[in-house]
Amino acid sequence: AAGAFFMRWTSVRRVEAKVPQAVAAEKPAPAVAERTKPSPETTSSATGHTGRAPLAYRAITPSSTNAAALSADEAEAEKMEERLEEDDFAAALAIGRKLMRSKDPAVRSQVVTAFGWIGIKALPELSTMLADESKEIAADAFQQWKEAVDDVSDEAMKSQLLVVGMQALSGEDELESCVMEFDNLPEDLAVRGLVTVIQSQNPIASEVAKDHYDFVTGEEYSTPAAAEKWISENFVPPQPAQP
Repeated sequence: AAGAFFMRWTSVRRVEAKVPQAVAAEKPAPAVAERTKPSPETTSSATGHTGRAPLAYRAITPSSTNAAALSADEAEAEKMEERLEEDDFAAALAIGRKLMRSKDPAVRSQVVTAFGWIGIKALPELSTMLADESKEIAADAFQQWKEAVDDVSDEAMKSQLLVVGMQALSGEDELESCVMEFDNLPEDLAVRGLVTVIQSQNPIASEVAKDHYDFVTGEEYSTPAAAEKWISENFVPPQPAQP
């Protein structure tokens, strides 16, 4: 089902790509990608990932004058889509990594779409694209990244992903949304994760993490040692389930 959906989605894009320039000039492409997330939910048999489908979008006006380079990136993006149609997520991910910093925003938008479709296995790459120079693409990357993080069951890994994500974000709304996820983790992981963000080189993320540290601990942040002292005095590890 996933392959069939992606085939229809890709076919539309290929038809749009073949419109003669003279016709296309009558209706200029939008400056940014316009995307809508389709429902219903689907499940990938290859990854077991549920609830994320590719985003439908229109072309973005290329920002580079290097037509040859853009043409090469577009060709690679086509290959990436073909690999997704074949459920070859490893190959699609490998191509996407090469295109993450393409000068063509339309290609980078395709990469975000592909990473979102792949899900958990593309989280490191989505984390990088949270800092994309295009605000629209960065926002899309955040939505895809956050949904993939929600699917991570390992609490220690989720804490690490939240830390990495917050360090890459610059928007206060996104940072506030992200920091709230620490409330769903054990307090020791939450406090240590917040301390890492506080000590990061991202001043906006640091301030958001400080505020949330105060909320979690009831104390103003001072030092990592004070945070560890709070954990030792207040955190009670969960008891193992009785047989």
